[in-house]
Amino acid sequence: MEQVSLTRVAGSQGWDRPVSPVTKELARDPLGPFPLQRGQRATVAVFGVVAVVVAVLVLAGAPEGVVRWLKTPPIAALFVLALIARPRTPTQVLLTAALLFSTLGDAFLVGFVALPGGAGRLAGIGTFAVAYLVLVATFWRGRPRRVEARPALGYAAVALVLCVVIWPFLPGAMVIPVVVFAVIIVLMGWTTVSTVFRGAFPARVAVWVATGGALIFANDAMVALHMFHPAFDPPPAVTEAFIRSTYLAGWVLMLLVVQLRPPVRPVPAAGQPSRLV
Repeated sequence: MEQVSLTRVAGSQGWDRPVSPVTKELARDPLGPFPLQRGQRATVAVFGVVAVVVAVLVLAGAPEGVVRWLKTPPIAALFVLALIARPRTPTQVLLTAALLFSTLGDAFLVGFVALPGGAGRLAGIGTFAVAYLVLVATFWRGRPRRVEARPALGYAAVALVLCVVIWPFLPGAMVIPVVVFAVIIVLMGWTTVSTVFRGAFPARVAVWVATGGALIFANDAMVALHMFHPAFDPPPAVTEAFIRSTYLAGWVLMLLVVQLRPPVRPVPAAGQPSRLV
């Protein structure tokens, strides 16, 4: 069982400024997050190849009918692998649910599940929003720390700029969904990066989750430009390749948490019972 201790230093208002336990762990063992278990190594190898193949096909101008079969199916495969891993803890069960909703969202947006008019776009955005709210429920542990302000504000600033850029081109029916989605994805990014600062997860899990959340956020920012900004219609091959590779990489990192054996226990706050990841 891996354990992480939370060290606090005195701040201007008392003992309320944490020293990141993940930073301390990485200082002792910089390669700590990277030695993977056998199943995890196979996942990274296989889906690394898939990501490269998809990117090459997109950059080479392969027909959309070919490329689309390498878009949604790999995410569906991640969900199946999560089921095969037999999630044992609340965190792993919730992550598996998030993978399911992400698969459905991609199926709506890519067109595997056809809906009339603009309903497919709305369904895709809504289903992804549910997936990200599940990620928030999965990784929100403890009280926010002041050290989290910079990354949280960074995510918020990027989302705000993005909304300003696409705002003139949003159809009326999409204004409220896009604003709500922007709030949700900022909350998701903040929640995933908070795992680095709150000491609730071992370093390897926190690094996987924070990096995965950043990749998913970057992916959705580019997707928003593709969906609503005329400069990205038709989408440039480079940005399309970026979307597919970051999307897959972000969710592969989340799957690593589901595949982790044995499940690890976060160190509880004082007076709180230990909980399984």
